[in-house]
Amino acid sequence: MAKLELYQDNGYVNVRSIIEYAREKKIMFVLTYGGRGAGKTYTTLLELPRLGLPFFHLRRRQDTIDILNKPAFNDYVTKINPAEGTDIEPFPLTKKSAGYYHTETDENGKRSPVGELLGMTISLSTFATYRSVGLSEWPVIFYDEYIPQLEEQRIKHEGTAFFNLVESINRNRELKGIPPVIVFGTANTNNIANPIFMELQIVENAMKMKEKGLEWMEIHRKNGQSILLIDFFKSPISKKKAETALYSVSQDEDFNAMAIGNQFSYNDTSEVRSEDLRQYKPVAQLGEMVFYRHKSEKGFWYVSFHKSGNIPYYNLDTLGARRFKRDMTGFFRAYLNQKVSFENYTLKSMLDNTYKF
Repeated sequence: MAKLELYQDNGYVNVRSIIEYAREKKIMFVLTYGGRGAGKTYTTLLELPRLGLPFFHLRRRQDTIDILNKPAFNDYVTKINPAEGTDIEPFPLTKKSAGYYHTETDENGKRSPVGELLGMTISLSTFATYRSVGLSEWPVIFYDEYIPQLEEQRIKHEGTAFFNLVESINRNRELKGIPPVIVFGTANTNNIANPIFMELQIVENAMKMKEKGLEWMEIHRKNGQSILLIDFFKSPISKKKAETALYSVSQDEDFNAMAIGNQFSYNDTSEVRSEDLRQYKPVAQLGEMVFYRHKSEKGFWYVSFHKSGNIPYYNLDTLGARRFKRDMTGFFRAYLNQKVSFENYTLKSMLDNTYKF
Protein backbone atom coordinates (compact mmCIF):
# COMPACT_ATOMS: atom_id res chain seq x y z
CA MET A 1 0.00 0.00 0.00
CA ALA A 2 1.31 3.43 -0.98
CA LYS A 3 2.31 5.63 1.95
CA LEU A 4 1.73 9.36 1.73
CA GLU A 5 5.09 11.11 2.15
CA LEU A 6 4.77 14.86 1.66
CA TYR A 7 8.48 15.74 1.48
CA GLN A 8 11.63 14.27 0.01
CA ASP A 9 14.80 13.95 2.07
CA ASN A 10 16.03 17.24 0.57
CA GLY A 11 12.93 19.08 1.85
CA TYR A 12 11.21 19.55 -1.48
CA VAL A 13 7.68 18.26 -2.03
CA ASN A 14 7.33 14.56 -2.83
CA VAL A 15 5.08 14.64 -5.88
CA ARG A 16 5.84 11.01 -6.77
CA SER A 17 4.54 9.76 -3.42
CA ILE A 18 1.41 11.94 -3.61
CA ILE A 19 0.56 10.86 -7.17
CA GLU A 20 1.14 7.17 -6.39
CA TYR A 21 -1.06 7.47 -3.29
CA ALA A 22 -3.84 9.12 -5.32
CA ARG A 23 -3.64 6.52 -8.10
CA GLU A 24 -3.79 3.61 -5.67
CA LYS A 25 -6.79 5.04 -3.83
CA LYS A 26 -8.43 6.29 -7.07
CA ILE A 27 -8.62 9.87 -5.80
CA MET A 28 -9.72 12.26 -8.54
CA PHE A 29 -8.86 15.67 -7.03
CA VAL A 30 -5.51 16.31 -5.32
CA LEU A 31 -5.31 19.98 -4.39
CA THR A 32 -2.10 21.17 -2.76
CA TYR A 33 -1.23 24.64 -1.54
CA GLY A 34 1.41 26.52 0.43
CA GLY A 35 5.08 25.66 0.53
CA ARG A 36 6.25 28.61 -1.53
CA GLY A 37 9.56 27.76 -3.22
CA ALA A 38 9.26 24.09 -2.20
CA GLY A 39 9.44 22.84 -5.78
CA LYS A 40 5.75 22.15 -6.44
CA THR A 41 5.81 23.03 -10.16
CA TYR A 42 9.39 21.88 -10.76
CA THR A 43 8.92 18.47 -9.13
CA THR A 44 5.54 17.86 -10.80
CA LEU A 45 6.94 18.56 -14.27
CA LEU A 46 9.95 16.36 -13.47
CA GLU A 47 8.05 13.38 -12.07
CA LEU A 48 5.06 13.04 -14.42
CA PRO A 49 7.19 11.98 -17.43
CA ARG A 50 9.27 9.73 -15.17
CA LEU A 51 6.07 8.03 -14.03
CA GLY A 52 5.00 7.61 -17.65
CA LEU A 53 1.90 9.76 -17.16
CA PRO A 54 0.97 12.01 -20.13
CA PHE A 55 -0.52 15.21 -18.75
CA PHE A 56 -2.26 18.46 -19.51
CA HIS A 57 -0.30 21.43 -18.13
CA LEU A 58 -3.18 23.75 -17.27
CA ARG A 59 -2.97 27.43 -16.32
CA ARG A 60 -5.84 29.84 -15.79
CA ARG A 61 -5.11 32.35 -18.54
CA GLN A 62 -3.95 32.07 -22.14
CA ASP A 63 -1.38 34.87 -21.80
CA THR A 64 0.43 32.74 -19.18
CA ILE A 65 0.39 29.74 -21.52
CA ASP A 66 1.72 31.91 -24.35
CA ILE A 67 4.79 32.61 -22.20
CA LEU A 68 5.25 28.96 -21.18
CA ASN A 69 5.08 27.92 -24.83
CA LYS A 70 8.31 29.81 -25.49
CA PRO A 71 11.41 27.70 -24.67
CA ALA A 72 13.22 30.71 -23.21
CA PHE A 73 10.57 30.97 -20.46
CA ASN A 74 9.64 27.31 -19.98
CA ASP A 75 10.60 25.52 -16.75
CA TYR A 76 11.88 22.46 -18.57
CA VAL A 77 14.36 24.45 -20.63
CA THR A 78 15.39 27.04 -18.05
CA LYS A 79 15.44 24.95 -14.84
CA ILE A 80 14.78 21.22 -15.11
CA ASN A 81 16.92 20.19 -18.09
CA PRO A 82 20.11 21.94 -16.86
CA ALA A 83 19.71 20.55 -13.34
CA GLU A 84 18.47 17.04 -14.10
CA GLY A 85 20.11 16.28 -17.43
CA THR A 86 16.73 15.83 -19.13
CA ASP A 87 15.93 16.93 -22.68
CA ILE A 88 12.24 17.92 -22.64
CA GLU A 89 11.13 21.04 -24.52
CA PRO A 90 7.89 22.63 -25.74
CA PHE A 91 7.10 22.53 -29.47
CA PRO A 92 4.07 24.23 -31.08
CA LEU A 93 0.94 22.10 -31.50
CA THR A 94 -1.54 24.87 -32.31
CA LYS A 95 -1.54 28.65 -32.11
CA LYS A 96 -2.45 28.42 -28.43
CA SER A 97 -0.83 25.21 -27.25
CA ALA A 98 2.57 23.54 -27.12
CA GLY A 99 3.48 19.89 -26.68
CA TYR A 100 6.23 18.56 -24.44
CA TYR A 101 8.61 16.14 -26.18
CA HIS A 102 12.02 14.61 -25.71
CA THR A 103 14.43 16.18 -28.20
CA GLU A 104 17.34 15.36 -30.43
CA THR A 105 19.90 17.70 -31.97
CA ASP A 106 21.14 17.37 -35.57
CA GLU A 107 24.59 18.24 -36.93
CA ASN A 108 23.53 21.86 -37.39
CA GLY A 109 22.46 22.23 -33.77
CA LYS A 110 18.75 22.24 -34.57
CA ARG A 111 16.59 20.61 -31.91
CA SER A 112 13.62 18.49 -32.97
CA PRO A 113 10.93 16.54 -31.07
CA VAL A 114 11.25 12.76 -30.85
CA GLY A 115 9.04 10.06 -29.39
CA GLU A 116 5.53 10.32 -28.05
CA LEU A 117 3.83 13.44 -26.74
CA LEU A 118 4.57 13.74 -23.01
CA GLY A 119 2.18 16.55 -22.23
CA MET A 120 0.56 19.67 -23.62
CA THR A 121 -0.15 23.18 -22.40
CA ILE A 122 -3.73 24.43 -22.22
CA SER A 123 -5.49 27.36 -20.57
CA LEU A 124 -8.80 27.39 -18.75
CA SER A 125 -9.87 30.59 -20.48
CA THR A 126 -9.59 29.11 -24.01
CA PHE A 127 -10.16 25.40 -23.43
CA ALA A 128 -13.19 25.27 -25.75
CA THR A 129 -10.66 25.35 -28.60
CA TYR A 130 -9.36 21.92 -27.60
CA ARG A 131 -12.60 20.04 -26.96
CA SER A 132 -12.22 18.01 -30.10
CA VAL A 133 -8.69 16.84 -29.18
CA GLY A 134 -8.79 13.06 -28.72
CA LEU A 135 -6.73 12.84 -25.55
CA SER A 136 -9.47 11.77 -23.14
CA GLU A 137 -7.43 8.80 -21.91
CA TRP A 138 -4.57 10.95 -20.61
CA PRO A 139 -4.40 10.29 -16.86
CA VAL A 140 -3.41 13.67 -15.33
CA ILE A 141 -4.48 17.31 -15.42
CA PHE A 142 -1.73 19.34 -13.75
CA TYR A 143 -3.44 22.58 -12.73
CA ASP A 144 -0.55 24.91 -11.95
CA GLU A 145 -1.40 27.97 -9.79
CA TYR A 146 -5.12 27.14 -9.58
CA ILE A 147 -5.63 29.78 -6.86
CA PRO A 148 -5.43 33.19 -8.58
CA GLN A 149 -3.36 35.95 -7.07
CA LEU A 150 -5.41 38.82 -5.67
CA GLU A 151 -4.47 41.17 -8.51
CA GLU A 152 -5.30 38.66 -11.26
CA GLN A 153 -8.32 39.24 -13.46
CA ARG A 154 -11.22 36.91 -12.72
CA ILE A 155 -12.54 34.43 -15.26
CA LYS A 156 -16.33 34.57 -15.49
CA HIS A 157 -17.93 31.46 -13.96
CA GLU A 158 -14.44 30.05 -13.37
CA GLY A 159 -15.55 27.09 -11.26
CA THR A 160 -18.06 25.98 -13.88
CA ALA A 161 -15.50 26.42 -16.67
CA PHE A 162 -13.06 24.25 -14.75
CA PHE A 163 -15.56 21.42 -14.31
CA ASN A 164 -16.53 21.59 -17.98
CA LEU A 165 -12.84 21.11 -18.76
CA VAL A 166 -12.50 18.14 -16.40
CA GLU A 167 -15.66 16.54 -17.80
CA SER A 168 -14.42 16.99 -21.38
CA ILE A 169 -11.12 15.28 -20.56
CA ASN A 170 -12.51 12.60 -18.24
CA ARG A 171 -15.45 11.76 -20.54
CA ASN A 172 -16.45 8.07 -20.21
CA ARG A 173 -13.19 6.78 -18.71
CA GLU A 174 -14.85 5.03 -15.78
CA LEU A 175 -17.54 3.48 -17.98
CA LYS A 176 -14.70 1.87 -19.94
CA GLY A 177 -13.08 0.54 -16.79
CA ILE A 178 -10.34 3.22 -16.83
CA PRO A 179 -9.60 5.08 -13.55
CA PRO A 180 -10.79 8.70 -13.49
CA VAL A 181 -8.38 11.43 -14.49
CA ILE A 182 -6.34 12.85 -11.61
CA VAL A 183 -6.56 16.62 -11.20
CA PHE A 184 -3.31 17.57 -9.47
CA GLY A 185 -3.35 21.21 -8.38
CA THR A 186 -0.56 23.34 -6.94
CA ALA A 187 -0.91 26.89 -5.64
CA ASN A 188 0.11 29.43 -3.05
CA THR A 189 -2.19 30.40 -0.19
CA ASN A 190 -3.67 33.54 -1.74
CA ASN A 191 -7.38 33.02 -1.13
CA ILE A 192 -9.18 30.20 0.66
CA ALA A 193 -12.44 31.19 -1.06
CA ASN A 194 -11.02 30.51 -4.51
CA PRO A 195 -13.26 29.31 -7.37
CA ILE A 196 -12.14 25.67 -7.16
CA PHE A 197 -12.67 25.36 -3.39
CA MET A 198 -16.03 27.10 -3.74
CA GLU A 199 -17.18 24.84 -6.59
CA LEU A 200 -16.10 21.69 -4.72
CA GLN A 201 -17.58 23.08 -1.47
CA ILE A 202 -14.39 22.45 0.50
CA VAL A 203 -13.74 25.93 1.95
CA GLU A 204 -14.85 24.76 5.39
CA ASN A 205 -12.62 21.69 5.13
CA ALA A 206 -9.59 23.89 4.43
CA MET A 207 -10.60 26.13 7.35
CA LYS A 208 -10.81 23.08 9.62
CA MET A 209 -7.36 21.91 8.49
CA LYS A 210 -5.95 25.32 9.36
CA GLU A 211 -7.65 25.41 12.77
CA LYS A 212 -6.49 21.90 13.71
CA GLY A 213 -2.99 22.19 12.21
CA LEU A 214 -3.56 19.31 9.78
CA GLU A 215 -1.18 18.83 6.86
CA TRP A 216 -3.65 16.85 4.78
CA MET A 217 -7.24 15.70 4.72
CA GLU A 218 -9.05 13.12 2.60
CA ILE A 219 -12.63 14.26 1.99
CA HIS A 220 -15.02 11.44 1.10
CA ARG A 221 -18.07 12.07 -1.03
CA LYS A 222 -21.29 10.03 -1.32
CA ASN A 223 -20.45 8.70 -4.78
CA GLY A 224 -17.35 6.97 -3.40
CA GLN A 225 -14.99 9.63 -4.75
CA SER A 226 -12.48 11.48 -2.59
CA ILE A 227 -10.71 14.82 -2.59
CA LEU A 228 -7.22 15.03 -1.12
CA LEU A 229 -6.29 18.42 0.35
CA ILE A 230 -2.63 19.02 1.22
CA ASP A 231 -1.24 22.07 2.99
CA PHE A 232 2.56 22.31 2.82
CA PHE A 233 2.73 24.59 5.86
CA LYS A 234 5.51 22.48 7.38
CA SER A 235 7.71 22.79 4.30
CA PRO A 236 11.40 22.81 5.36
CA ILE A 237 12.18 24.95 2.30
CA SER A 238 9.67 27.62 3.29
CA LYS A 239 11.25 27.83 6.73
CA LYS A 240 14.65 28.40 5.14
CA LYS A 241 13.20 31.06 2.80
CA ALA A 242 11.96 32.99 5.83
CA GLU A 243 15.60 33.82 6.60
CA THR A 244 16.35 35.22 3.13
CA ALA A 245 16.68 38.93 2.38
CA LEU A 246 13.23 39.70 0.92
CA TYR A 247 11.26 38.31 3.84
CA SER A 248 13.64 39.80 6.38
CA VAL A 249 13.06 43.34 5.12
CA SER A 250 9.41 43.08 4.03
CA GLN A 251 6.97 44.83 6.36
CA ASP A 252 3.90 43.39 4.62
CA GLU A 253 2.72 40.93 7.26
CA ASP A 254 -0.10 39.54 5.09
CA PHE A 255 2.29 38.83 2.22
CA ASN A 256 4.87 37.20 4.50
CA ALA A 257 2.19 35.08 6.17
CA MET A 258 0.95 33.90 2.78
CA ALA A 259 4.35 33.37 1.20
CA ILE A 260 6.26 31.92 4.13
CA GLY A 261 3.72 31.00 6.80
CA ASN A 262 1.48 29.33 4.20
CA GLN A 263 -1.55 31.07 5.71
CA PHE A 264 -4.63 32.32 3.90
CA SER A 265 -3.82 35.68 5.45
CA TYR A 266 -5.91 37.77 3.05
CA ASN A 267 -9.13 36.13 4.26
CA ASP A 268 -10.83 37.97 7.12
CA THR A 269 -12.73 35.51 9.32
CA SER A 270 -13.59 37.97 12.09
CA GLU A 271 -17.26 38.07 10.97
CA VAL A 272 -17.68 34.29 11.14
CA ARG A 273 -19.42 33.08 14.30
CA SER A 274 -22.34 31.03 15.54
CA GLU A 275 -25.45 32.97 16.59
CA ASP A 276 -28.65 31.97 18.40
CA LEU A 277 -31.26 31.98 15.62
CA ARG A 278 -34.02 32.46 18.19
CA GLN A 279 -32.79 36.05 18.53
CA TYR A 280 -33.23 36.66 14.79
CA LYS A 281 -36.12 36.90 12.35
CA PRO A 282 -35.78 35.42 8.82
CA VAL A 283 -36.23 38.13 6.18
CA ALA A 284 -35.13 36.84 2.75
CA GLN A 285 -33.26 34.09 0.91
CA LEU A 286 -30.76 34.53 -1.96
CA GLY A 287 -29.91 31.15 -3.46
CA GLU A 288 -28.87 29.06 -0.45
CA MET A 289 -28.11 32.11 1.71
CA VAL A 290 -30.78 32.94 4.31
CA PHE A 291 -30.72 36.44 5.82
CA TYR A 292 -31.85 37.06 9.39
CA ARG A 293 -32.40 40.42 11.13
CA HIS A 294 -31.88 40.72 14.89
CA LYS A 295 -35.17 41.10 16.77
CA SER A 296 -33.98 43.58 19.39
CA GLU A 297 -30.58 44.97 18.33
CA LYS A 298 -31.33 47.35 15.48
CA GLY A 299 -29.21 47.03 12.35
CA PHE A 300 -27.63 43.63 13.12
CA TRP A 301 -27.93 40.75 10.67
CA TYR A 302 -26.94 37.09 10.45
CA VAL A 303 -26.48 34.94 7.32
CA SER A 304 -27.02 31.19 7.53
CA PHE A 305 -27.75 28.10 5.45
CA HIS A 306 -30.63 27.28 7.83
CA LYS A 307 -34.02 27.85 6.20
CA SER A 308 -36.89 29.13 8.28
CA GLY A 309 -40.33 30.57 7.62
CA ASN A 310 -42.09 31.70 4.46
CA ILE A 311 -39.82 34.46 3.18
CA PRO A 312 -39.13 36.07 -0.23
CA TYR A 313 -36.78 34.00 -2.39
CA TYR A 314 -34.31 35.42 -4.93
CA ASN A 315 -32.52 33.28 -7.50
CA LEU A 316 -28.74 33.45 -7.33
CA ASP A 317 -28.35 34.76 -10.88
CA THR A 318 -27.68 38.23 -12.27
CA LEU A 319 -31.31 39.38 -12.19
CA GLY A 320 -32.03 37.82 -8.80
CA ALA A 321 -28.91 39.39 -7.25
CA ARG A 322 -29.92 42.81 -8.60
CA ARG A 323 -33.46 42.49 -7.23
CA PHE A 324 -32.10 41.39 -3.86
CA LYS A 325 -29.76 44.38 -3.70
CA ARG A 326 -32.62 46.72 -4.64
CA ASP A 327 -34.96 45.34 -1.95
CA MET A 328 -32.42 44.76 0.84
CA THR A 329 -30.77 48.16 1.23
CA GLY A 330 -30.90 47.82 5.03
CA PHE A 331 -28.80 44.66 4.92
CA PHE A 332 -26.14 46.20 2.68
CA ARG A 333 -25.97 49.27 4.91
CA ALA A 334 -25.39 46.95 7.87
CA TYR A 335 -22.73 45.02 5.95
CA LEU A 336 -20.79 48.19 5.19
CA ASN A 337 -21.08 49.13 8.87
CA GLN A 338 -19.72 45.70 9.93
CA LYS A 339 -22.94 44.65 11.60
CA VAL A 340 -23.31 41.34 9.76
CA SER A 341 -22.07 37.96 10.94
CA PHE A 342 -21.96 34.67 9.02
CA GLU A 343 -22.52 31.07 10.03
CA ASN A 344 -19.35 30.06 8.15
CA TYR A 345 -16.77 31.47 5.78
CA THR A 346 -18.35 29.85 2.73
CA LEU A 347 -21.42 32.07 3.13
CA LYS A 348 -19.32 35.22 3.42
CA SER A 349 -17.39 34.19 0.31
CA MET A 350 -20.60 33.48 -1.62
CA LEU A 351 -21.90 36.95 -0.82
CA ASP A 352 -18.58 38.66 -1.57
CA ASN A 353 -18.23 36.84 -4.88
CA THR A 354 -21.81 37.65 -5.89
CA TYR A 355 -21.37 41.38 -5.34
CA LYS A 356 -17.58 41.61 -5.94
CA PHE A 357 -16.89 43.10 -2.51
